[in-house]
Amino acid sequence: MPTIIEVAAMAGVSTATVSRVLSRPDQVSEKTRLRVLAIVRSSGYAPNVAARSLRTLRAAKILLTVPDISNPFFASVIRGAEEAARDAGYSVVVGDTRHDSAVEDQYADMLSRREVDGLIFLGHRLPDSLASLLAREGRRTDRQRL
Repeated sequence: MPTIIEVAAMAGVSTATVSRVLSRPDQVSEKTRLRVLAIVRSSGYAPNVAARSLRTLRAAKILLTVPDISNPFFASVIRGAEEAARDAGYSVVVGDTRHDSAVEDQYADMLSRREVDGLIFLGHRLPDSLASLLAREGRRTDRQRL
């Protein structure tokens, strides 16, 4: 798979122009946009999501944890969360905690490491690491059940 540098060279444009064609096409002339898009399609180029995340500081992912993925109730919860997230430009990563506090903490740590942009936590207790993160950011930490 080619890099953005190779696509830019093939199209005779800068890497910034390739990026603009893919993210803000209205800012590029139609002639240039069509040429770049043709090369993107024919070469199979796909943007590097990890690089984009570093640049934008946005993972575009939300973590949804469930205490028991085998419980049929959670299937509809996951489906609804995925639909809402997709409409907002996010993907959903699902984690099964199995009511294990260590696993809950591991998933909550993903938020503090910015591997995900948000966390929907379905469980019986708020993980300690998540409570600490919320306290550091001045967020509600009363651990009330909804």
